[in-house]
Amino acid sequence: QRVLNRWFTNQNRLETSLKRWLGVTLYYEVYGQGEPLLIIHGNGGSTADVKAQIDHFRKRYQVIAMDSRDQGKSGDSPDNLTYEKMTDDLAALVNHLNTGRVNVLGWSDGAIEALLLGIR
Repeated sequence: QRVLNRWFTNQNRLETSLKRWLGVTLYYEVYGQGEPLLIIHGNGGSTADVKAQIDHFRKRYQVIAMDSRDQGKSGDSPDNLTYEKMTDDLAALVNHLNTGRVNVLGWSDGAIEALLLGIR
């Protein structure tokens, strides 16, 4: 079961809160238009850490950035955090947004999640 709340801000940003079936609320932001580009932050980070990349790529792409579970504005996981769970979250977000194929750019642990997402 998913619950979705959306609102627009004055920075050409669509902010969305997605509550997943595991009870974890995931925070993500969508900017710009064009081919979708999913930007994944590193361990202990958030969308704030990739602000410069968002600002650069939003001119050409529809940029999607999400705070991983247990990080940033996203909720805490009821159990252990794994790369597989974080990748499941990203896959659910891409499916939810109905983007189809998506370009992916990740840093540090975010790059591991990007690779796992690509394998799928």
